[in-house]
Amino acid sequence: MPTALEVYGPVAPSLQTQRPLKFLFVGDWALSLDLAWQVLREGHQPKIFIKDADCKDIGDNLVPKSESWESDVAWADVVVFEDTGYGKAQDRLRREGKPVVGGSEVGDRLEDDRDFGQQTLKDLGIKTLEFRDFTDFQEARGWIQANPGRYVLKPNGPAADFKGLAYAAKRRDSTDLLEMMSNLASKWPKNLKPTFQLQKFAQGVEVAIGAFFNGTDWVLPLIMNFEHKKFLTGNLGPNTGEMGTSILWDYSRENRLFQATLEKVAPKLRESNYHGYVDINCIVNENGAWPLEFTCRFGYPLTQITVDGMRNPVGTFLEQLARGTATTFRVGGRFSLGVVVAVPPFPFASKPEYDRYSKDLPLFGVTKERIDHVRLAEVKWDTEHGRFLTANESGYTLIVTGTGDTMEETKRRTYGVLGERTTGGVFLPNMMYRTDIGDRWTHDEPLLREWGWFPKETVAGSARVPQ
Repeated sequence: MPTALEVYGPVAPSLQTQRPLKFLFVGDWALSLDLAWQVLREGHQPKIFIKDADCKDIGDNLVPKSESWESDVAWADVVVFEDTGYGKAQDRLRREGKPVVGGSEVGDRLEDDRDFGQQTLKDLGIKTLEFRDFTDFQEARGWIQANPGRYVLKPNGPAADFKGLAYAAKRRDSTDLLEMMSNLASKWPKNLKPTFQLQKFAQGVEVAIGAFFNGTDWVLPLIMNFEHKKFLTGNLGPNTGEMGTSILWDYSRENRLFQATLEKVAPKLRESNYHGYVDINCIVNENGAWPLEFTCRFGYPLTQITVDGMRNPVGTFLEQLARGTATTFRVGGRFSLGVVVAVPPFPFASKPEYDRYSKDLPLFGVTKERIDHVRLAEVKWDTEHGRFLTANESGYTLIVTGTGDTMEETKRRTYGVLGERTTGGVFLPNMMYRTDIGDRWTHDEPLLREWGWFPKETVAGSARVPQ
């Protein structure tokens, strides 16, 4: 049977490389599969290293695998790290002269150590919300009782990967959070010491400002992004990593949110020779921007959405970013959007339920015309029947994406990829997705405009770089 590349073909001729490079993608859970698949279609030679044994089948028969990333570093022209946890290795490789995209040891600390991240913001002159770190739930309960107010509990360090351990108080006096603490304590991973942060709650619009950093400066466009973390339409259900994201592209360094937050972090990143994506998630209101947390790595599904919007070859951009020569890239519209499509047991973990409902499910309706708007997550290639199948056991399967000049147009294009909206569209049995990604724009945009945070490029002109 033909390979997936033979079935769907390479990318558009304008994106095909004349100078094939070797890319090594490194991570625990194959989060970078879609990037590896994209550079393969552009004519490059990728390998992907997957550390976690349960994720080893992700990308089977799609992208060549690396059994030992350390052994393959010499082979690679560019090494791409998909997540935090590899900062020291990235710093070492850069000192040795290897072009690397991903993060750094400082980047790992900014994201994973909330206390360090918040203190760094304060040291750089950026306003922050009141916060306090704890390692004991009883001590935290006593502190809230002595300092009444509305707080958000966020796990620190490795526990931050467990989304069910975070809780935002719904009541002004945090009495619901006080009751939840015993529940959270009982669910805390037994192999991890409790370490968490209480952060003052702020009312406003939640928006992140992000960009790629080339080692010395920011790469335009800026990426203003709006996350949708709850599982169900209407912002209901448990927290997930993310169920979808909308992006507003902005080529202006006059962006007020950028100037108030991200721009001020450049010296810290320059000092650590950081080459990769960074964003700061904020609460914005009439009184200012209040940074909540860093992302110092590729975001998901933000990365897949970025690839959809980008009109430059991804492989070329990654090489330029690693070498410090990237300064900008073109996009196809003012907005981009992505919707996560999952199957059971997502967002929970249960191998028996996955095997019962979702193992080796085929993806229907993926055609040459649609493949560029179907971004891969946990899938593999069935060589016998020539089709994509679900992989791993979490149920996080794919992201459908779209780009346009208005949010309404962008949403219509994105959801139009799915089979339930378009005859012959993409479909897989038992699929689950939110139907309201992008809808919050109608609420958030007037507030951002009223408070003076709104970039002018959304009102007049285009987000595209002038030709």
